[in-house]
Amino acid sequence: FHAEALYLGKQNDEALAAVRKARERFPDDVDLTGLEATLLREKGESVAATAIVEAMRERAPSDPKVLGRVADFYRRAGKLPEAEATLRQALAVDPKSLALLFQLGAVLERQKRYDDAEAAFRQALALEPDSAPVLNYLGYMNADRNVRVEEALALVQKAVELDPQSAAYQDSLGWALFRVNRLEAAEQAVRRALEKDGENAVILDHLGDIVARRGRVGEALPLWQKALKGEDEEAELDRPRVEAKIREAQGAL
Repeated sequence: FHAEALYLGKQNDEALAAVRKARERFPDDVDLTGLEATLLREKGESVAATAIVEAMRERAPSDPKVLGRVADFYRRAGKLPEAEATLRQALAVDPKSLALLFQLGAVLERQKRYDDAEAAFRQALALEPDSAPVLNYLGYMNADRNVRVEEALALVQKAVELDPQSAAYQDSLGWALFRVNRLEAAEQAVRRALEKDGENAVILDHLGDIVARRGRVGEALPLWQKALKGEDEEAELDRPRVEAKIREAQGAL
């Protein structure tokens, strides 16, 4: 709807006005309520935002969709224990929800509880073996940790087969190929990702690492520098590590 389009376009003030107008007609709409809370949180009005999502929970304390939206709010706010508790409450009602299991895996991964996250993702895949988002997340998580990299590569390859247009999946493929030292193919995949999402900080960082491994440190340096200025809405970029690579590259050059 219009408010979400404005939000995606980073027109947050206009989006907030639009979502409030829409909520006058649909006061209990879960997506509108969650979007208003997100916009308020991003404006720094965390108390008001939390009050909105908790009021939504109070109106429907056993509705898995509502609980999933509440959990998503807390995840984006960095309140991971609250997000996890809410998701487990939702899964008690709907234990076979692919969306809830995916959310739980992501929240556990953010808490660096990788074994628990993997268990949630594998439970999701048991329900839906061809879920590209789950295949990609599990494959990328393990490739990034350098764990079971051949299986990780197979998982992200399947995700790419299911959705070849996804920049995220192409990047995951490139990173998994990097982990198994197939550097030319890795560079090609990450460059495909960058064609689709040229300002993504993590993709830029990955390409920097790959070309540096291939002996082109002079080419890697501006990629890492650009990564620090790139888009990183989920705060996934390890900024201290990138800064260290920049210093090392500058010294080498």
